[in-house]
Amino acid sequence: MPVFLSDPPPSLFLILGVLTVIALAVAAIRRTRKPAVAFAVLFVVTAVLLACDRLSESPREAATRTMLAFATATQNKRPDAAVSHLAESFTYKGMKKAEVRSLLADMDRLSGWSGAVLTDFDHADAEMLAPDTVRIGFVSRPLNIPSPDYIFYTKATLQKQGNDWKLTAIEFRPDNKRDGPEVDVASFRR
Repeated sequence: MPVFLSDPPPSLFLILGVLTVIALAVAAIRRTRKPAVAFAVLFVVTAVLLACDRLSESPREAATRTMLAFATATQNKRPDAAVSHLAESFTYKGMKKAEVRSLLADMDRLSGWSGAVLTDFDHADAEMLAPDTVRIGFVSRPLNIPSPDYIFYTKATLQKQGNDWKLTAIEFRPDNKRDGPEVDVASFRR
């Protein structure tokens, strides 16, 4: 299904909703056929678009679901489940998938580490790089560590591999600096 149907921007629903309410008000006041037809058409278009959005998962939504599953696995201290969301080709600053798994297992033994929290997935921060590749942006931070030094704006690139979306690349930037320089997350390296 085309992305504009499976993942329409929220502003489109707002516009259609306002137009539908206005058409309903005009139809109620005038009580003629033309405004009633306009209302019916707007209502059906909005309902069909909402159904397409709810029944079909877009690449952005699938990538978001994958990243949230990764974060949940880190919170549940399941490094094998976390790295299952990484592509075989995944690297971060020279670290490969096996090294990330080992690092996550080591981090689970740290007293302050309780996993990762991912928030603020924004529709506008999603970018289709290819039909099977999407880059999403979000805020990441460690759970139960309140220091602002560990809050990052994160860009994750995911690629469809079979039926799953796998993380192929990740970049960290200081929070609120979406276009700022990439930082090397010190705690992510040995």
